[in-house]
Amino acid sequence: MSSASFAAVVTALARQGYKGVTLSHLLEPAKEETSAKPVGITFDDGYESVFQEAFPILERLGWKATLFLVTDFCGATNQWPSQPRGIPSAPLLDWKAVETLAAAGWEIAPHTRTHPPLSQVRFEVAEEEILFSRRVVDERTGQKAEVFSYPYGDVSHAIKKMVAQHFRAAVGTRLGIADTESDIYNLERIDSYYVSGKDVLLESPAFRAYLSLRGVLRRLSRIGRHDWASVRLST
Repeated sequence: MSSASFAAVVTALARQGYKGVTLSHLLEPAKEETSAKPVGITFDDGYESVFQEAFPILERLGWKATLFLVTDFCGATNQWPSQPRGIPSAPLLDWKAVETLAAAGWEIAPHTRTHPPLSQVRFEVAEEEILFSRRVVDERTGQKAEVFSYPYGDVSHAIKKMVAQHFRAAVGTRLGIADTESDIYNLERIDSYYVSGKDVLLESPAFRAYLSLRGVLRRLSRIGRHDWASVRLST
């Protein structure tokens, strides 16, 4: 998403009475002291562009956001071991920039140490990935990390149960608008490319129907890729 498109989206939301808040803030709506409608904005992985492009735009509005970090790769690039081939290399935030965001009121939270698909590694490895990254975030920012993001949205029942013991909430890649009926440890989100600056109408029935349809198509696409992989592995 270009910085111009991002600015258009958040400006449109602000005009509709929304206010960007951290995910933890969203979990406690009673804290909202204004009539603004809270909307949680999250960034996964910790790309350098979040600090360079998104932060100034949100700062002008007085908005905050939640940043999920791949802690072992801070100050490096996005080429972690599980990164699919063909994904362009891009720089990630260093700790100085992260600490600046934390001081500005942003929520900093873990996204594991090395971004593995958690259900595909041993439970002990997944647990260490999650809890070590949380400890690093706590130590480097002075915050207590209360929320978590599953890499690739990949989560098993055992992983989710463990996350529930250490965090207040978690997000994945399920497409939709989180509400009081949502699974607090696998909250829905809306990818940036499903919105545009001129027609961000989060509460409209048409937009919710659109998200529902896109969610079905996404699940079918994943099933199709899984079946094709199975065919290739069996031949």
